Amino acid sequence: MIGRGNPAGGQGALYFCFLVALTVWPVGMSAADLRPLPGVVLRDFVWPEYHDPPHERQLRFRLQAAQAEPGDGAWVRVRKVVLERFDLEGQREWWIGCDHGEFHTGTQEARSDGSLEVRLRVDRLRLQGQGFLWRQTNMWLVVSNKVQAVLRGRWIEAPGAESGSSTNRLGIDSDEMRIESVQFTYNGMAGRAEFAGNVRAVRSNLMLRCERLQFRLPHRGMRVDQVVAEGQVIVDWGDLHAEADRGLFDPVRGQLALVGQVRWRRAEASGAADSLDLDLTGERLFARGNASLEWVRTGRNFLPRPGPNADALLGHFRIVIRSAEYQITSTQAEFEGDVEAVETPVSGPAGRLTCRTLRVHTASGGELESVVASRDVIFEHDQLQVTGREAVYRARLNRLEVIGPTHWKDGPRFGSGNRAWFDLAQHQVGVEGDAELVWPRPPTDALLALAGPPPGGRTPGSEDGTTDETTFWTRIRCGAYVWSRVQMDFTGGVQVEDTTMELNCAQLTIHPPLESQGDPDLTATGDVVIHVRFPGQPEVTATCQEARYEADTAVLRLTGQPVIEREDGSRFTAEAVEYHRRTGVITTVGSVRARVERGALPLTNALPGLPGPR
Repeated sequence: MIGRGNPAGGQGALYFCFLVALTVWPVGMSAADLRPLPGVVLRDFVWPEYHDPPHERQLRFRLQAAQAEPGDGAWVRVRKVVLERFDLEGQREWWIGCDHGEFHTGTQEARSDGSLEVRLRVDRLRLQGQGFLWRQTNMWLVVSNKVQAVLRGRWIEAPGAESGSSTNRLGIDSDEMRIESVQFTYNGMAGRAEFAGNVRAVRSNLMLRCERLQFRLPHRGMRVDQVVAEGQVIVDWGDLHAEADRGLFDPVRGQLALVGQVRWRRAEASGAADSLDLDLTGERLFARGNASLEWVRTGRNFLPRPGPNADALLGHFRIVIRSAEYQITSTQAEFEGDVEAVETPVSGPAGRLTCRTLRVHTASGGELESVVASRDVIFEHDQLQVTGREAVYRARLNRLEVIGPTHWKDGPRFGSGNRAWFDLAQHQVGVEGDAELVWPRPPTDALLALAGPPPGGRTPGSEDGTTDETTFWTRIRCGAYVWSRVQMDFTGGVQVEDTTMELNCAQLTIHPPLESQGDPDLTATGDVVIHVRFPGQPEVTATCQEARYEADTAVLRLTGQPVIEREDGSRFTAEAVEYHRRTGVITTVGSVRARVERGALPLTNALPGLPGPR
């Protein structure tokens, strides 16, 4: 029934005219044809509307009011109002209730300045506010002030979640989400609901603040397609806090995207980027564009630190990594594009790594497992710089490998090869493949003096890393070398260039003196060829299978068919030859064969002398 009243006497006639007008006008009359009848008040007023054919018997919209009376023009003033909209299956889509308002019989608009309650889709959205405007023709609703809403049920469903499940991996559907804002707008034709003005959305482990929060709804179905937040977006999700200009949540893919001046922090880490994607199902964080990451680690250092105290570097470290983009999961972080990582301990010099790609692996408990840097790798710590194509640091072994061609520089010392490795616990360095090592030496007659500790330690006498035109150099080329605190081993076609000697052999071992004071002990084996020169003395060439020099006694012992030749043509051989550098005395073992050339001087049968003091 459209309306009920008391049609007795004259009042009944007025009621009858008003009833006919409300019933007939939408069919063929204009708003101007309807004239308000003053004093007519209808009770239990109902205004129905039906779907278009072939569903003309299915109710689409219904307005019910406890009381109705004519207003201005085609407006009807109503009290205790309920507006309902139904789909083709008869399921209620919208329910709006308010204490009082107005209904336009021509445009089918309803409005009120009072409080209201809205229910959407079987109470899955319940909303309260102050003041509203509803347009039935295009399903458009505006709530003007003091909006408070509650989302219940499975509005936002995780990918792959069963429709009947009470929980899902995102944890949203099992909880209520409460939303507060200044205004609320629903556009049914576009399938969009929007909260605007100081929006605050809260659920068990999520708080979202922004200026506009928009839900995009499918025309059919009960799930949200997309959620968009705009204007000073602030998200607190678990232990993650993020700020951005805009946010986009995709329930189908299970991702939250933040765009525009993104800032985030989580536990002891923080970062920034032009955009940030959060994979909420897999706990993946993906930052792109001017990306940076900063965090504080407690325990072992993140970047490898060659040096005598590398195995003792435990404590607090501040790490800052900048790159074009990065993604982080619970056990892995990947950085791409112009990567720069700087690690600063509480005390001591910082470590710096630049590359094109950086991958960091951690155990489930957060312990560092490995760091892999690729393409254009440059590692710097104090005076040490190492470059290569790829660098791999394995934390459990405390070992750094650099694949080349690789170059290193430590103060005035430098070297190169196809591959280098640093055993940080043992303070040991190895270089393999076309290996080269160069270091400065004092202007003395010491043999291969002052190579110093392995790279990463201070070079004696050159802490500032500078040299001048008077600096002498020692250069060694070989197939590979291994350098520790107590020994240097060179193998594979060893070639030594020094101011006082040249040496070729298959293998060379150098034992540095304690605290780098004095001459080192030397052992050369395998087709040894030595050229020794001193100012004012003839050059001497010695060949043998083994040459051993002991610094304490200053004795060079040659064995394995030794042959000594001087620049003046003198030559002799023996089973073994010992040369005492301090005295210049040569002693032999076994039979001696000699030829002595003295040039313009008288001939003599004396043994040829090696240069040096006598």
